[in-house]
Amino acid sequence: PLYIGEIFKKIIFYLFNDEEGQNRLPINKELFEICQGFCFYNMKLKDNNNQLVGILCLNILLTEIDYSFLNKNNFAQYIWEKISLFLDSENFLPKNYLLKYIYDFISKFKIPFKPYVNIAIYKILEFFDNNDANIRKASLNILGLLISFYPNEIQPIKNSIIKLLTILHNDKDHNIRNKSIYIYNKIQKQYSS
Repeated sequence: PLYIGEIFKKIIFYLFNDEEGQNRLPINKELFEICQGFCFYNMKLKDNNNQLVGILCLNILLTEIDYSFLNKNNFAQYIWEKISLFLDSENFLPKNYLLKYIYDFISKFKIPFKPYVNIAIYKILEFFDNNDANIRKASLNILGLLISFYPNEIQPIKNSIIKLLTILHNDKDHNIRNKSIYIYNKIQKQYSS
């Protein structure tokens, strides 16, 4: 998957950047959709390596392109709907990579993502009891980002989040303990001011 991801990155760079490495304007929307389709096609397959190729390539597409050529609100809705299906799917195995993608996606599309914050919170909270520490860490990172970017949307369930973070203070993984304490302090400070 990493090798294919590197090849995909070179293709994306060749297709969408000029000789100086800057995004070409305008970006060919059809080529973009083909590349995005490649990612989703692989993510739909049942093999873990294919799914990993799909999410790695989707993340490359996210980080390497300027999305000014798209209607960002429609794009955020489309991507969130797709990603949400993969989050819910028991057949999608590399969930930790998917959660990392969601973190990057929210960071890049902060304002267009706002309508999906409430749904995202509940989906992310489901992963806190996962046995995989990497999945719990990635979920905590997203929770911290959501608290930073969308304090008004977090307000209604702030107390539940605080209780969850308090429970995670006793997690067996010290990274999760430290991150939960950091987010706990951040949320306390944010809502006390």
